[in-house]
Amino acid sequence: DARVKRYDFITEEEQILLSVNSLSLFNTNKGVAYAATDKGLVNLVTKHIIVLPDNIIVDLNMRFKSVDDYFYATDRIKTVYRFKASDKEADVSKLDFNIHSMDVTNEHQILLGSRIMKDINIERIWW
Repeated sequence: DARVKRYDFITEEEQILLSVNSLSLFNTNKGVAYAATDKGLVNLVTKHIIVLPDNIIVDLNMRFKSVDDYFYATDRIKTVYRFKASDKEADVSKLDFNIHSMDVTNEHQILLGSRIMKDINIERIWW
């Protein structure tokens, strides 16, 4: 049974906010919490669902941020998206490096972290 819960670290109290399968959670720059689901972005206070643009498919790797009226997303591979709640299509940028993390400043500058994976191939050695 998938749920989004609020947890108070001091009192150790839990409160169920939504009974949905949340793929990720994020806050806007104004502190509004959202859950990314396969149906869209759900405002955890109003329960309003923002339907995602047609060219965004949410999966477990997707990460979202929001500043003012804009939502930003990354597939954590090589793509960054930007859209407003009413947009049918998101602006898309394909990058030439693998994205590991993303943040967006209040000035709408997208900060992207990348990393180089260490080669962990195992070689078989015979004597």
